Amino acid sequence: MTASAFSADERARLAAILAIAARRRAQRAVPVWLPVAGILLVTLVATASVFAGKPELGVAGMLGIPVLLFAFSRSDRVTQLVLFLLFTNAAVIAKQFHGVPFLVAAAVPLLLGIPIAQWVIFRGQKIIVTPVVPLMFAFFAVQLVGALFAAEPDKAFPNLFEFAMEGIALYVLVVNAIRTPETLRNALWTVVLAGAFMGAIVFHQQITGNYASNYGGFAQVSNAAFEIGEDVSGAELLQPRLAGPLGVQNRFAQTLAMLLPLALALFWSARSVKARLLALACFQFIGIGIALAFSRGAAVGIAFMFLCMLGMGYIRLRHLVIVGAMVALVAMAVPEYAVRLSSLARVGDAMEFGSSAGFRNTDGATKSRLTEMLGAGLVFADHPVVGVGPGMYKEHYREYAERAGLKVKSSDRESHSLYLGLAAEHGLLGVFAFTAIVVVTFWELSRARRRWRRSHPELANLTGGLLMALVGYLAIGFFLHFAYIRYFWLMMGLAGAASRIAVARRSLPPAPALGIRYGEAESVKRVLLGTHRPALAQATDQRRPAGAR
Repeated sequence: MTASAFSADERARLAAILAIAARRRAQRAVPVWLPVAGILLVTLVATASVFAGKPELGVAGMLGIPVLLFAFSRSDRVTQLVLFLLFTNAAVIAKQFHGVPFLVAAAVPLLLGIPIAQWVIFRGQKIIVTPVVPLMFAFFAVQLVGALFAAEPDKAFPNLFEFAMEGIALYVLVVNAIRTPETLRNALWTVVLAGAFMGAIVFHQQITGNYASNYGGFAQVSNAAFEIGEDVSGAELLQPRLAGPLGVQNRFAQTLAMLLPLALALFWSARSVKARLLALACFQFIGIGIALAFSRGAAVGIAFMFLCMLGMGYIRLRHLVIVGAMVALVAMAVPEYAVRLSSLARVGDAMEFGSSAGFRNTDGATKSRLTEMLGAGLVFADHPVVGVGPGMYKEHYREYAERAGLKVKSSDRESHSLYLGLAAEHGLLGVFAFTAIVVVTFWELSRARRRWRRSHPELANLTGGLLMALVGYLAIGFFLHFAYIRYFWLMMGLAGAASRIAVARRSLPPAPALGIRYGEAESVKRVLLGTHRPALAQATDQRRPAGAR
């Protein structure tokens, strides 16, 4: 192989491939003293914990040493580990079911500081601040004012702190930790595999009927159940609603629903048959997990999401054959879901407010939710500017539910609608700030998809999958209030990372048409290094990760 065997354009493209390989090797370089210092620090803290009478912290610290070594050797894997732990709710489960100290569980997202430190400190790149970050601070300011003027500020401020940690901080960490297309792709595979893991566990629980076990906290069963028939003695048969690691069935379904378009995007972007089959298997288990939560709102939201995907050209009619086949398999695996969805036919009766018979025939859950939604609307009418404060609607529920005059429960209830809840707790200013966050994110994702559609269609598919994941969450949000917010802001962080990568890679040349993969670039190393060092340097400059100077 000689330099003359390639045209100038081909040599420039090959030089760009070599630049990627060289940068990957350089990215793994971490000063030797850093992990050593980290180990010494962890050892000192663990020893001090033992002498302070908290041996469990000392044991946890010593067990963290191999994790620390792994983190500094492969920071990209740290990002994947954190995403998996967050999405499976493993940190919360470790605290609630296994006695892990709160500080240890709460520190899991902070592990993203390791890849961020490598990018910023050792590679000289900037902290990324997306256009969404100022809007999130504006949303925080609205909540702060609402908390200050709330009827009980001491109850409002914990919700404000939750948004600061699980919203702003998590978003910024994810955006700054994921800076290359490869890391983004691996991150999406991680959350999809996490969803498949959760779905597989509850599927095993369902087919074995082992509802008495919570599988270490990863397969919790809610108190809700519905009738699916009668046994031979005439007693009714009840189907429990499975709640996975979250412990709340509707939240479990909403969280998994975001992963369906991502699984499809990974299927279309896969470069091998094995990867495609894995993506389809993940789609299947995620769908089964959603079905076993038996959430009617999730079914309506997912249907709307797929209509949006079809109408916006994210999927074509021929793709619906694959989707339809997968949905049919889910229906065969969980036939009880059809019984649950049949009750949707009675929900429309609740809208017949002029007919008392129509409302009487509506199930109790629907009546209660309508009461909660109407109560939230009345709260907004009385507090239109900044609302009653973050997390404070439940404190006003009974007062306004009695004014709504439908079905009032004795316990404190939420609004059961993301949008009515936002209006009631944060007023018009909060609604405007949240809407601006979503609109800017959607616009940036759409721009990234258009930019990548021709040159890198696999990345365009991933970006489109993220957009549809958010559409699905927001669609289901018509029936669920804003809770477990870390899942929403985690997905927003992935969307922000994808948008920033697209902006940073706007000069990224199209993928080589020579059939040479990135891992095979060494075969042409001698040719390129001998004749095209300027091209290599230029390609390196063009391929800086997001946030590079």
